[in-house]
Amino acid sequence: VRFYFDARLRLAHVRLGPMCPSLPRLADIRLARRAAYGPDAGQSREDRDTLYVLSPDPFPRRPQLQEACSVAWPPGRAWIMCCLPSPQLDYRDIGIDPQLHDGPLVGRPYPPVFLTQHVDPVRRFLLVSVHGLVLLELQTPLMRLAGLLAANQPDSRPVTDWFAHFGPEESSCVCLILACCDSDDLVRERALAAVMLHGTAAAVRDAAMAASIDCQTPVPSSAAAADPSANALLSGLSRYAARVLLPLWYSPIVSERRGCFLVSRLESDELGWFSSHLTHLFRFVQSNLAQLSASARGRVEAESQQRAYKLLQLISTNLELLNLWKLLAEHQFYLVARRLTEDERAHLRGTRFRDLLLAKNRLLLNRLIACLLEHYLADSASVDSISNKLQEACSSLYTPQDALCAKANEMLQAAAGEPLDRRTSLLAEAGRLYREAGTSVSLADVLPRLEALQAYETMAGLCLALAKQWDPQDRALHFTREGRKPHTEADADAVAGRHGCYQALLDICTRLRRAATGAGAATVPVAVTPRPVGVSPHSSAAAAAAAAAAAVVSQSPAKAQQGQHEMARVLDNVIRVTLNSDDMLAHYEMFNWLSQHGMTEQMLSHDSAHLESYLRNRLRKTPEDQQLRELLCRHLKRCGKVLEAARILEHLAVAACDTADLAQRQAYLAQAIVDAKSRPGEGIGELLQQLEDELDTATVQAAVLEELQQRYPQSAASPEMAEAVRRLNGQLFPLTELYAEFAAPLRLPLAKLRIVASAGTGTRRWSISCGRNCWTGSWPDRPASGLCSRLWPGSADPIPAVPMAKTFSQPYRL
Repeated sequence: VRFYFDARLRLAHVRLGPMCPSLPRLADIRLARRAAYGPDAGQSREDRDTLYVLSPDPFPRRPQLQEACSVAWPPGRAWIMCCLPSPQLDYRDIGIDPQLHDGPLVGRPYPPVFLTQHVDPVRRFLLVSVHGLVLLELQTPLMRLAGLLAANQPDSRPVTDWFAHFGPEESSCVCLILACCDSDDLVRERALAAVMLHGTAAAVRDAAMAASIDCQTPVPSSAAAADPSANALLSGLSRYAARVLLPLWYSPIVSERRGCFLVSRLESDELGWFSSHLTHLFRFVQSNLAQLSASARGRVEAESQQRAYKLLQLISTNLELLNLWKLLAEHQFYLVARRLTEDERAHLRGTRFRDLLLAKNRLLLNRLIACLLEHYLADSASVDSISNKLQEACSSLYTPQDALCAKANEMLQAAAGEPLDRRTSLLAEAGRLYREAGTSVSLADVLPRLEALQAYETMAGLCLALAKQWDPQDRALHFTREGRKPHTEADADAVAGRHGCYQALLDICTRLRRAATGAGAATVPVAVTPRPVGVSPHSSAAAAAAAAAAAVVSQSPAKAQQGQHEMARVLDNVIRVTLNSDDMLAHYEMFNWLSQHGMTEQMLSHDSAHLESYLRNRLRKTPEDQQLRELLCRHLKRCGKVLEAARILEHLAVAACDTADLAQRQAYLAQAIVDAKSRPGEGIGELLQQLEDELDTATVQAAVLEELQQRYPQSAASPEMAEAVRRLNGQLFPLTELYAEFAAPLRLPLAKLRIVASAGTGTRRWSISCGRNCWTGSWPDRPASGLCSRLWPGSADPIPAVPMAKTFSQPYRL
């Protein structure tokens, strides 16, 4: 007798033994063994034994505790009874981590059989009697249904009773297990027909019952009620997929051995079993996808199809993860995991199978694949075979573009020890494969490999090619011109990817410039030994290689200087490759880098077609930048646009700023006049006249400044005098302002005369007035008439017709 209690120790059920009330006495039970589905007991009689088999399997998820009893009468009396071990693995123990338990899992309760019957092996019992050996097999409900379908049609009474007993959902799941995995074509066809017949009918009855509860809403609103056929199929397939993955879902991927080695918790054959079941399920869903969503219409059809595609995607993702795990286990997992960093290994220790489905762990999967490929490359083996296996096992994790990258890495590995001509061809072919791989290339992994071989031009070309592939529609250039940020995720990804390639290119230039100037010569030696693939740059081997490289450079100053010249030449080649491309945004990025590092001469020497637009764009943002205007002027002169260059020089001369003094402004105007005269043409006369007038004014202003500095030396100058000097150097003033603000207030007589002479006949009255002020205010102790007669002899007009600039060309002596 068995007593069952609930959580509050209240008696819930009393179960009497089989064949009650004629129960055997306890002393009569001679043999007892625990079977998969209940205890097995033999009852002793005089001439034979009776074998009772108790099992709760026919009553899954029932609120009452029920068991089924089977009786067998083996011939004669049984001497001994034993359970034969199964040659298959007990997959119910896979999800248990032995490290979490102190001892063996003795007496651990197994899940109900309807959850594990697709993995349970046939339980066999052997009885030894005087008549020989008796072999008994205990079948699961799945095996019994397979026998029923092999002998009966789907609409027969036994199959109908089966669905009625186990329920439509559980029965549909069992039928779909047979439809996916059974090797008998007849059983597969009848199992699928039974699901469509009995599962659909049960779903229709459930929908009708739900609709009859509320008469106001007779039409079900859910897709499950409107599409019972698809609901039965999808529910059964979802249950089956969940039960296959149940032992793995919370299972850790790796276990630690001897405190330092990470090994796979499952062997490749164990993972292959799960992979085979999911493969059968995937093929079934894929082949019956149209049937899963074809019976519905409108919105219901879309919902059913969406459910079917999501289920297919889930199965496919788990299948690829299992295949990758299996492939890693076949290639000595501990050797692959040893190439991970310490942080990555710590992450891997705490990762369970379900965590691999998360997007944040995609990088970990990519690193495992990369370490597997590096494991091959370290043995100087070809990656073609492992690439084919990876593409077959996990096509979404390892794409054809990844295979191209792996092949290119193999070529770089081979190029390290080849002669120069062979190395050049291998580098060119590797660069072509990288460009063909497109945006799947990881520049952080590829560029160090190329830099170890000093393939800097290949690196620059690869960065430019990937930048265009990230943004083929030039969205980054569009946003740069308009000064806006990307407003969609796709635009943001394209812009970020493109600028990431440019940043990698500029980092190369920075390292080369540091090596060329001697600041980082030890980091970029002339003869570089490539770092072994898979060795971390922070490892002891990498540190030893860096020390050896530094020793090579520090052998002699002559060799170090030769290495610097070589790096300068390589840097110039990288700049040339960039500025010879048709990527306008790449030109802009390179110009920014050159400007930041004071390498403006390189901007002019490479004759970029986009330099003028870049400089004008910069000037619109910073119009006071005189260096940019000088650079633009030089570029325009190199391009033959002399008149535009002359106008820019004029702007440099007359613009108010503190970066150019008065002498520099005169030089600007003189150069502008020379440039304007070198290209005579229509409209040049007016510009030339304007430039000459401004140069005359600048000459007078220089005379004012010179007299001011001579009359008031710097040692005796007051703050007002210093401010006047600063203003005279800061911009060009008209003659009237020179006289009113400098010559007259500061009592500069020669400056006054200069201004009067330069004013010309066009300002006759103003010149006469200024001249009278000069004589009466500047030299009170001298007779003004004598001075005037000497200035303008034989003329009643105080302003002669000759140019006054010629009169004052020599210093005047009183």
